[in-house]
Amino acid sequence: YQRRVHGIVFKEMKEDNFVSLLILFVLCTQILCQGNKENPFNVVKGSIDKKNDFVWRWSIKNQNDPSPIDSRNPELMNGAVTLEGLDDKVIRLTIRNETGQRWEVPELNPEKGKNYQPALLKDMGFTFEEEPFTFQITDVGGKELIVSSSLTLGGNLHYFDKFIELGLWYPNKRAFGFGERCQPDFELCHQRDRCYYTIFNKDALNPIDYGEEPGANQTYGTHPFYMIPVKNGRFIAAFLQNSNAQEAIIQKRPDNTMNFYHRTVGGIIDIYFFYPCSANVILKKYHDLIGRPAMVPFWGLGFQQCRWGWRTLDVVKGVLAGYEQADIPLEALWGDIDYMEDYADFTIDPIRYKGLKEFVQDLHKRRIKWVPIIDAGLKYNLTTNKYTQIGEKNNSFIKSALKQATLIAQVWPGFTSFVDFSAPYGPSLWELGLSDFYEMVEYDGVWLDMNEPASFCPGECYPAGHEPIVDTTVDPKNHDPKEYDNLPYVPGKRDLNDGTISMTGYHYSTNEFGDKNYKQFNMHSLWGLYQSKTTSNFLENNLKKRAYVLTRAGYAGSGMHSFGWHADVGSTWEYLRYSIVQNFGFNLFGVPFVGGDICGFFGNTTEELCLRWMQLGAFYPFSRNHNDINGRSQEPYVFGEKVALASRNAIRQKYSLLHYYYTKLYEVSLYGGSVFTPLFFEYPEDEKAYQARNDTFLIGTGLLVAPVIYQGATEVNVYLPNENWWGHLSRHQYSTYNPNAKEGITIIVPASFEYVHALFRGGSIIPYQNALAAKVRRTELLRYLPMEIIIAPNGKGSAYGSLIVDDGDSVNPIKNLAYRQISFSFSLDKLTLGVNVLNDYPNHFMFEKFSTLTILGAEKLAHKPLACIKGKDAFLAEVKGKYDETRRILTYYISQASFYWSDITTITFEAQCTKESTYQANIIFILLFLHLSLIHISEPTRRYAISYAVFCLKKKKH
Repeated sequence: YQRRVHGIVFKEMKEDNFVSLLILFVLCTQILCQGNKENPFNVVKGSIDKKNDFVWRWSIKNQNDPSPIDSRNPELMNGAVTLEGLDDKVIRLTIRNETGQRWEVPELNPEKGKNYQPALLKDMGFTFEEEPFTFQITDVGGKELIVSSSLTLGGNLHYFDKFIELGLWYPNKRAFGFGERCQPDFELCHQRDRCYYTIFNKDALNPIDYGEEPGANQTYGTHPFYMIPVKNGRFIAAFLQNSNAQEAIIQKRPDNTMNFYHRTVGGIIDIYFFYPCSANVILKKYHDLIGRPAMVPFWGLGFQQCRWGWRTLDVVKGVLAGYEQADIPLEALWGDIDYMEDYADFTIDPIRYKGLKEFVQDLHKRRIKWVPIIDAGLKYNLTTNKYTQIGEKNNSFIKSALKQATLIAQVWPGFTSFVDFSAPYGPSLWELGLSDFYEMVEYDGVWLDMNEPASFCPGECYPAGHEPIVDTTVDPKNHDPKEYDNLPYVPGKRDLNDGTISMTGYHYSTNEFGDKNYKQFNMHSLWGLYQSKTTSNFLENNLKKRAYVLTRAGYAGSGMHSFGWHADVGSTWEYLRYSIVQNFGFNLFGVPFVGGDICGFFGNTTEELCLRWMQLGAFYPFSRNHNDINGRSQEPYVFGEKVALASRNAIRQKYSLLHYYYTKLYEVSLYGGSVFTPLFFEYPEDEKAYQARNDTFLIGTGLLVAPVIYQGATEVNVYLPNENWWGHLSRHQYSTYNPNAKEGITIIVPASFEYVHALFRGGSIIPYQNALAAKVRRTELLRYLPMEIIIAPNGKGSAYGSLIVDDGDSVNPIKNLAYRQISFSFSLDKLTLGVNVLNDYPNHFMFEKFSTLTILGAEKLAHKPLACIKGKDAFLAEVKGKYDETRRILTYYISQASFYWSDITTITFEAQCTKESTYQANIIFILLFLHLSLIHISEPTRRYAISYAVFCLKKKKH
């Protein structure tokens, strides 16, 4: 082991040198057992007010700590520490500079912690030592140590102007998250003892990150959040709210615990710890903090096609014809930079893409959407470019410290400027471009690319003879163009200006013009989020459409405004497999609507690879085939009928479950959580489920998907935890719950070229429409296709599920309560299905009518074949079921039902139905009898008849 700070490294040692081995053993023992005793901070004063037990504050003093990185690094002498009990599962620790203001991430979520309930700190297991300052957190009740900065456990704290480090100890060596990155395993630092991970928004060809030093393989987004499993199937988590360039160093310890060292070049320490609970609860708490995901329009779940390299509109028309002829479902076509004139935003090439407006109008008639790419940099030309002129006039661009004028870099259109979304007129300039472009062509969403922001020249570059328009509103003393030229420490050892604009570029500040903190050095990784927010607001406020914004760059909370994809992945089997892991990561980060470029973006795919990727990618939440200009065409129909058949079947398999997908996405928009989930999140104490983490995935909690992810595979091994599992197409029961078993079974299924293996999990109730039989091409047809509700009971005979319905495209449906939410609960013991409308909505759709109810594993109901369907005020129907003895499936079917699922309150399964609605018929009969026969019956009979009528009335509470 190498000592982290002020370290000793034995570079050469002979294996037979006993003395050297003994010295090394003693040193390693001291390092591991005692940690770094040079933590410079002591507590000097505090104001821990027990009367206000939700917030504690105290100060720590820097005891002249020499910089562990570079002697030029100026010290921060004192720190102001604040501890807040935000919730009984969330605690916040901040360490600021006591003597001077430093950059802090602005509040990005207006409803931050909306569902939190402040907790008393004295009950949250937080304690600290004063000399030196260290802290530790135990689980509520003090039974389990979950976080520590103790020196004896390898923790530390260093706080300098350009180098901050917080070293933590965790009780498990497994961790997940801390992205964005493309990694071969969902577990960070898998099969390695020490790893380096950098995060800082960068334009990258999506390198595979193995955690090797120096760790400069980060990609497009900044999400400093990670989870760690602890005892009893629970997880803990941490989120470092810091937007500066940063890295994590993971050091695994011999006792299967871990040190996690946070390092950053700026800002403050602002870290949130999440206490032990289930993975789903952790994610709900985290998403409540950063902002729950935006809801996607229903059409967005359909299959989509794009390519960089469709050089003319005629090529695009040919693609459309290819899809139609091959009968492959297509929901949207995308426009890459080919459609632009000289690659400039908000333009259309007048020759190559002449007639684009009319073509998109025709697409809309066919119920197909069109989504264009819009890059980050605006072409800079004071003479000819409208947006350059307006931006200069209104001071709407990021400024250069070198020129004291608009910062200019270089991207696809040549020299470009970048909107300052902090400036008063910055967002309106961007919205003007979006509005102008909509007048040219009525697009249905926006694809934001290159928005880290990326630049082909590092920092800044200017055209020959450029005469800058000097910004006179700022004090040049606040903006040193060389301020970050010689940083004592750079995460990943990669120049921060590499591939992006200058770190000294500055933004408008609400405090004062040119505030020294409002620089790219601090705000760089937030730029993509601000651009996404502005774009989303425009689509919803001006076009009155539910925003459909895809972004490459993001920060924690980006999911409130936009969706994600993996960007530049290679056409290899490795990238196909790792796309599952990347989807897991995005779901942790609050971006559940995500997917990779199906068949790969760069390089040449093959027929087999593209077939298998189409099968896998069809089950992504966001499904789009996309590749670059240098590769071969990879639209699925170009490979022939084998790939076309696999593609249309896989897409329609997903379409059969599209209302299930939509409901799961709605639920995470309402509550937070994950849609695309690793199996072990639901079975955290099953080690075999953990071992299968990279090969299969859950959609929600009820659907397990087992794709083919290896070249040449003829069969697939699928691990099924101890529960009931049924094939979603065959309805064959693959596994039965065993109350005496601690683990499940592994099944072997053929690696079909025609269908994707997916299974229903016991305990689930799932809405299903047979899109395969209906040969659905557009998602709009699913508004009319009959819906089947499938009950898959668990080992205890119960199941739960939900269905959420809206018009599919309205703005702010959650805020406006413009949706219907129905919950289902089934009990085999009580022989009932309960239906509860949690939120109602005035409009109904055809598919909501009762059509088919299917119960899997229904042998106990074979002797009770009647479904007695009851509503709030009336008995609705009696339906006789059809029992399949071979598959043990009971099916109830009504061809033309007059009622909707939301009209139902209870369905009981009986040998004979008791129709409460007969009371109402009896009342009518008795009253008619009394009217007609008043003079012909005796008084006792009349009294009895009236009493029975009153009884019937009371029974129905009329």
